[in-house]
Amino acid sequence: MASKETDVHAAVAEIDDTAEKGDHEGQRFARFEEKHKSTLEVHEVKETEENACNEPLNLQEEKAAAEVLADPRLVNYPVQLVARIVDLEDDFDEPVLTFRFWILTTFWGVIGNIVATIFEFKPFAGSLPSTAVALFSWGMGATMAKYLPTRTFKFFKWKWTMNPGPFRIKEHVMIFMSYGVASEISYALEALCALQLWYGREPSPFWDIMYLMTSGFIGYGLAGLLREHLVSPPAFYYPLWLPYVAFFNGMHKDSAKAKQGIRAFWIAACVIFVWTWFPQLIIPVLSAMPLVCWMGHGNAKAYVLGSGNYGFGILSWTLDWNWIDPYVAQLPLWVTITSYSGLLFAGWFLYPILYYSNAFDSLSYGAMSTRVYLGNGSAYPTTDILTPQLRLNGTAFEEVGPPHWSTSYIFRFFFGFTAFAASLMFAALYYGQEAWRISKANWKGDLVEYNDPYLALMAKYPKVPRWWYYAILVLSIGLSMLTFYMGGFQLPWWGFVIFFIMCIIVTYPNGVLVAITGDAPGDAMLTDLLAGLLFHGNPMAVMSCMAYANPILSHCIGLLASFKLGIYMKIPETSMLIGQLYGQLLQPLVNYGIMRMIFKTVDMDILKGYKESVNWNALGTRAWYSASVLWGVIGPQRMFGPDSEYPFIYYGILIGFGLVLATWLIQRWKPHWNTVEWMNVPTFFNGMNGIPVSPMTGPFPSLILGLISMGYLYRYHAVWWTKYNYLLGLGLICGTAIQGVFQTFAISVPGLSFPEWWGNNVDYPDRCFPPNDDLPVAMQQ
Repeated sequence: MASKETDVHAAVAEIDDTAEKGDHEGQRFARFEEKHKSTLEVHEVKETEENACNEPLNLQEEKAAAEVLADPRLVNYPVQLVARIVDLEDDFDEPVLTFRFWILTTFWGVIGNIVATIFEFKPFAGSLPSTAVALFSWGMGATMAKYLPTRTFKFFKWKWTMNPGPFRIKEHVMIFMSYGVASEISYALEALCALQLWYGREPSPFWDIMYLMTSGFIGYGLAGLLREHLVSPPAFYYPLWLPYVAFFNGMHKDSAKAKQGIRAFWIAACVIFVWTWFPQLIIPVLSAMPLVCWMGHGNAKAYVLGSGNYGFGILSWTLDWNWIDPYVAQLPLWVTITSYSGLLFAGWFLYPILYYSNAFDSLSYGAMSTRVYLGNGSAYPTTDILTPQLRLNGTAFEEVGPPHWSTSYIFRFFFGFTAFAASLMFAALYYGQEAWRISKANWKGDLVEYNDPYLALMAKYPKVPRWWYYAILVLSIGLSMLTFYMGGFQLPWWGFVIFFIMCIIVTYPNGVLVAITGDAPGDAMLTDLLAGLLFHGNPMAVMSCMAYANPILSHCIGLLASFKLGIYMKIPETSMLIGQLYGQLLQPLVNYGIMRMIFKTVDMDILKGYKESVNWNALGTRAWYSASVLWGVIGPQRMFGPDSEYPFIYYGILIGFGLVLATWLIQRWKPHWNTVEWMNVPTFFNGMNGIPVSPMTGPFPSLILGLISMGYLYRYHAVWWTKYNYLLGLGLICGTAIQGVFQTFAISVPGLSFPEWWGNNVDYPDRCFPPNDDLPVAMQQ
């Protein structure tokens, strides 16, 4: 291991030496690759492929590779999606954390966070999309490069300048990444709001900000423990970053391919911006077209089976990009097919069968509803079972009865536990051996080397010292403990330790899935369950568990994913970490300031939903309050215990373990079957877990789009796909998001509306009229 590592560093040092002599980047890497081929091969191919791979390409193959791949030398790279998009060019001296970065990140981060926080308390959505900010900062950065003074300032041995030269790609990517963190809503903000609105907790600015801040920073410290596990392996390539690599290359590269791609982005963004006004405002019937419901002409079963908003959405279609899943044009085809197979199997087959067989009295409740019901289908009176201190009134609970849910929502818990268990088993069986190998090397102070040219290019940049992560972790945990006790959040130290250990266990399995599929089950259901079991009767502690567990997981994986983007864009790990930390520092400060301003100026009864308002409605906070009542007051024992109506929920865990074990044994029996992709159990059940939270309007057209984009075009029109696919997709996302911002401020905020006509029915925009006389109470609209 040591000798191999020495070879790598010697090879990289040779790149440095030739760079100092002024050689062209391509020439340097060509000589480097030729001389050190044994140390840093492009790809470890299977034995059966070695002879073919070692033969020189003929001219026709070289030309085809040059047109499709980012670099012809990547012809055997293990992930062809990466090889088509990510090049091997780098300027080692390009500045990253420039004066322009700090100014533009602060400016856009604060504005984006203000907008996001305000709309968190609005009855309609609104945000400043990251792609739009990337475009705005592109223009502003170029302007600053043109007009800012170029004088160099000295501070002891450090030198800095306001204008290091042209606005370059690395600082642009860093602005984009830091803005993405700074503009987010802190996950703990909703919990903090619910504690103050419903549980009467008095605001304490210092400890409230610490509550928001520490919940966000712990995950960054944990990332240091998994850096080598989830960033270095080439197979963990985080597919959702590839469109942004193409996006920034299109803005900053001078090649004809890049310019054609960015032109396609602008065309797509402009076209979709204009078009979206039609389904969103002028002709809303285009937004949701329930074909089965229309063909039923008022039939109750056709309504339930065909409605995308309230029913199973069979064959439901849409011409509104807001309902289309944009990731289907970014993720590998097998991910889309596996995920949507699970979703459509559940929504089109399993749930309709369970519903019309009246399983669990399903005909008394909504077909695809997330509401809580009484046994007769009316809304569950949550407030009637609570004491004035918001604790459970046992006598009232016995009189009212236990809560009920739609069959689709009950099975969402079942399949959620299945996906969660499957993710643990999947990571252990398929990637456990590699994880163990990396862990042993880390313990010994060694590095596991990969034959990856991208890692070879990054070898010159120093990695973040591991003690940085340990310092972040220890400091964040210590301040969190102090915050729980001094801030009155009622979460004992031992409870936090349990949830932190849980996060350590589940982060690697979820990180594996995010790295290869772009999505993962997360830890939300397990957190809710454990919190309800450990702190039954203490909803404040339950909410604190929720507020910390999810950010630990998501921020850890998010930082590791950003390191992978850093490899693709050749950004040093240290710079990426500093940029993410700065964005995370801005986030809670702005969140809390805007929240306090809203609480001082808006009637609390309006935010709680006790009074009607067209301008304010804290729906997210109310959802947190409802969750705290269900899990913290009623508790999982009453909802899913042995004496409840739904004791089978936990068997989903056994099914998840068993199915992954079966696919792994099949892989051992038939190694060429590739069960990682085409029998991916976590992805299948995670797809099933997507409903009924989301309407069924978009899944079918999303699947068709994925088949066209990542199937037909990727396979049969490779050159066109490489140039345009990702940038067209991002253009559609950006144009749709900007249209949404315009419509929010121009139409929704002033309270305007488009005149009603046949294509714009105010009550039923999809013209799927409910036959209320033939529907159960819960389905009547």
